[in-house]
Amino acid sequence: MKLISPLIAATCLFPTFALADQVQRLSAANDIIQEKMEAFYVSRVPELSGKMPDMTLDTEMETALRCTLDMFDAEGGAGTAERYVTSLEQVAQDFELTGLDQIDSVMGDIDEALGLKALQSCGMFDISMRRMQASGMMEALSNPDVIQRLMSDG
Repeated sequence: MKLISPLIAATCLFPTFALADQVQRLSAANDIIQEKMEAFYVSRVPELSGKMPDMTLDTEMETALRCTLDMFDAEGGAGTAERYVTSLEQVAQDFELTGLDQIDSVMGDIDEALGLKALQSCGMFDISMRRMQASGMMEALSNPDVIQRLMSDG
């Protein structure tokens, strides 16, 4: 009995450890993508420097990412979250943003409807919008000149 209890505990905790690793990996991939997006934005509109929202992995962000990954596995089947994280890590490494039409490629290997549902349901959209507002990015993007410069061919 003494051996079985730790085994049961370890078995119950393993998904938590795996999810924590996935959250860390997902956050790291998102950081790389955000850096590349900021470099693109600033190359087109220098006054956007310093206006990218802070998407640091804090408690709020971690909760939303955990929820997202849980939903991917619950609705997409076991292993969907891991496939998504792995694909997003690859996207982060390969991603070179040269136009706004490429932004949809940062979703990684996930069904678009499921991805959007999870981002909405788990609060990522709200977090992003609130942080974009706080950073000044939302106000900057409301300027038609900024949008035109971002959409131009360079």
